[in-house]
Amino acid sequence: MQKNLAWIGFCLLVAVITLWFVGKAGYELTGYLRLSQTAPVKILNLQIKQLGRDRFVTKAHFSFEYKGQTVEGEGYVGRAYPNKWAAESSLEKLPTDNYHVWFNPRQPLKATLSKKFPLKSIISAAILLGVTLYFLSLGFYIKMKQ
Repeated sequence: MQKNLAWIGFCLLVAVITLWFVGKAGYELTGYLRLSQTAPVKILNLQIKQLGRDRFVTKAHFSFEYKGQTVEGEGYVGRAYPNKWAAESSLEKLPTDNYHVWFNPRQPLKATLSKKFPLKSIISAAILLGVTLYFLSLGFYIKMKQ
């Protein structure tokens, strides 16, 4: 590896950023994999919640049965809308049956109505890992050529 301190600092910075993204992707992937069981769910209540200045979502209060116990939770249904009127009009069209909940069998309180694979995080981590390996190998290559 080169002995240039700026190059070493740059490689360390890229490596730290890569470790952050790899850790984040690993955390999201384990969360996804832990939601291994599904059950039919009963929607108790639907309401509109504002997440940002121009982002509205439908929040559902639900319950499901697991090992003879009733478990309740909250989650988001559908997509985000740019204004409250659009979210309220979609609320009328939203069915209140035929939903399934994904949950962790060891902790059934950790339940969600949508299980999404963290593809973006994994791809970002893989690209950063490739960039880090490229810069490290470039440093070793330059040192060998000197």
